[in-house]
Amino acid sequence: MIVSTSLIGISYAAVIGSFYKGLLKTKPFLVTKESMHKSFSILIALRNEENNLAGLFESILRLDYPKNQYEIIFINDHSEDNSSTLLQEFKAENSNTQIKILDNNGIGKKAAISMGVNHSNYDWILTTDADCRLPIKWIQAFDTLLQKKEYKYISGPVSFTNENTFLNQFQSIEFLSLQGSTIGSYAIYKPFMSNGANSCFNKSVFLEQSGYKGNENIASGDDVFLLEKIISKYPKDVGFINSLDAIIATEPENRWKGLINQKIRWAAKATSYKNKTGIFVGAVVFITNLLLLALLLFNWKIALILFLSKLAIDYVFLKKTSKFFRSKVLFIPYIQSSLLYPFFSVWVFILSQFKGFEWKGRTLKK
Repeated sequence: MIVSTSLIGISYAAVIGSFYKGLLKTKPFLVTKESMHKSFSILIALRNEENNLAGLFESILRLDYPKNQYEIIFINDHSEDNSSTLLQEFKAENSNTQIKILDNNGIGKKAAISMGVNHSNYDWILTTDADCRLPIKWIQAFDTLLQKKEYKYISGPVSFTNENTFLNQFQSIEFLSLQGSTIGSYAIYKPFMSNGANSCFNKSVFLEQSGYKGNENIASGDDVFLLEKIISKYPKDVGFINSLDAIIATEPENRWKGLINQKIRWAAKATSYKNKTGIFVGAVVFITNLLLLALLLFNWKIALILFLSKLAIDYVFLKKTSKFFRSKVLFIPYIQSSLLYPFFSVWVFILSQFKGFEWKGRTLKK
């Protein structure tokens, strides 16, 4: 047991250590206002988002980029609330901005994004979500990076707003870990994650790779599956935009039920991954957490050693990641979250094997 625990612990430390090394290599760059050479189509797929649209609209109106060099394309995925009316009102009130409103002719986000790409006017596609808030220099940041190198796919940073409750703090800490892993993986040329709330890709490459064909029936993963496809053809042409001006803010889940549904949805796509790095990292993290729970039953002293080792490794990694986002890792919530996470992650995995989930008012079966 000691030998197997040591091997798993070393594997976990090696994975996090490699991402930490990547973070050390990642340096933020400054946005140059005089760039603004590229034109962008911003795709926002949405369903039942009437409570979030006001904040999104406000952030769109603050974007600092020539209005003749970007368009906003909303793809309404069969909303059952007042979203459609709010979109029409926003378009009517802002005739000086290029705005299109489409009704999804398929089901789900992948169909919506594909439809948006087919109706886009520009070569560069930006994607975000309706519950996000866009930074003022968001488009400028991508334009600046593309002046340095014309990547085929760019992943962007995302952070959570409002951290007042333990639920929010738990999500923020976990999400910070995911973001750190994402940034680090790109820096060591082993990217395996992305977030559709903040991404950019070349339209011609999307069409060349047949978009989401082959995984269109999986409820989520529009970001990761597209990344996998592009990596397979252009392994050196994917990057991460390490700019503070590119950080998009989004709201965390406000109920544990919603968070569990979200995690089950994310877990449901894992069996379709092809990226070996992603599969290996996911396996190491899951086995480490599962081992912690098993050791509690058989040898609590070894469990304590493994937990404290993991606690220290994760804390150093999170502190480094938090500097990029100019946030803080509060020690007490971090300890509490670390104690809960092994139980939470293993429980979500078990549920994902047997249970469906609810998403945007739809119930999807396993």
